[in-house]
Amino acid sequence: MDVLIAMGTMASYATGFATLFFPIANYAGVAAMIFAFHLTGRYIETRAKGRASQAIKKLLELGAKTAHILLDGREKEIPIEEVKVGDVIVVRPGEKIPTDGEIIEGDSAIDESMATGESMPVQKKKGDKAIGATVNQQGLLKVKATKVGKDTFLSQVIKMVEECQGSKVPIQEFADRVTSWFVPTILIVASLTFIFWLIFPDALKVAGVWATSFLPWVNPTLGIFTLAIFA
Repeated sequence: MDVLIAMGTMASYATGFATLFFPIANYAGVAAMIFAFHLTGRYIETRAKGRASQAIKKLLELGAKTAHILLDGREKEIPIEEVKVGDVIVVRPGEKIPTDGEIIEGDSAIDESMATGESMPVQKKKGDKAIGATVNQQGLLKVKATKVGKDTFLSQVIKMVEECQGSKVPIQEFADRVTSWFVPTILIVASLTFIFWLIFPDALKVAGVWATSFLPWVNPTLGIFTLAIFA
């Protein structure tokens, strides 16, 4: 469709410039109207994609940046990227659970609203699963990491949002298939029409007189070239 839009605006704008040298009609205003519609659509599309990007950014900010793991009986703070499956993580009240895991010690209420939408904290105990980026509300927990990096719940959610952002709905795919045939067909028909009206201008004048009854902007007294462009 961009091809048709570009050709339509260029042809319309060219008539405005050509009026400086030739006695033809000026359709430069049509170019402005086409561009206005086109740019408005692109602006709305860009804003929608921008909101999706902001959603991904906010999801990334939900995750913990560091984790306190038990190493040789001592607690050590490390970046979240260095956490491995099997590491035992200490989570104090008010802290985010760094990664998906299983509670091996302690019990507490965990705020899982970011994952489930449930506003009330969920009571967890030894043996229960813990979701990364959820918030420990009360007691001290020791969580054994079972999933890290791209395998965590939060990473999977981000991946799905990114895939949805880049994918097309069925109606868009159908429109693309139609456009692949529609655009070449329109270009061929337009070219043949242009050539026909240049060769047989009298036929165009008859059509112009007929069209004036319901298309008031058609002026059959215009020159052959102008009428051919309009056709």
